[in-house]
Amino acid sequence: RFGSLVMALIEDGVPVAFQAGQFKEITSVNQAIDVDSGQGHVCTLINNGTVKCWGSNSYGQLGINSKTSSSNPQSVLNISSAWQLAVGKNHACVMITSNNPGTNDIQCWGLNKDGQLGNGTNVNSSVPVFVK
Repeated sequence: RFGSLVMALIEDGVPVAFQAGQFKEITSVNQAIDVDSGQGHVCTLINNGTVKCWGSNSYGQLGINSKTSSSNPQSVLNISSAWQLAVGKNHACVMITSNNPGTNDIQCWGLNKDGQLGNGTNVNSSVPVFVK
């Protein structure tokens, strides 16, 4: 989506990266129902409501309370009921089931220079924060 990386899911829920005429299955992830990529990171939504991300992490866009990049998928902290995923250039967001019946919440993490995380600040976050 950004640059030359294209992501897809194969029928068993395994993400596949297509880049420079090559493809690679990300076999450490399975049962994925969605995958999206940013400028240098990728996130996938797993059918149990969790999210895994990997790649560049200079703004905390992996959601693991660190700025250390990882080539291996990492579980985003405190996400267990996500059902929709959106990845931006250097941030990511998920729609989650709320504790209030019939409502949903949005949580985001990563670069927040222009308020991308929707929490009323311009402070980057390496853990998911609620959109206000």
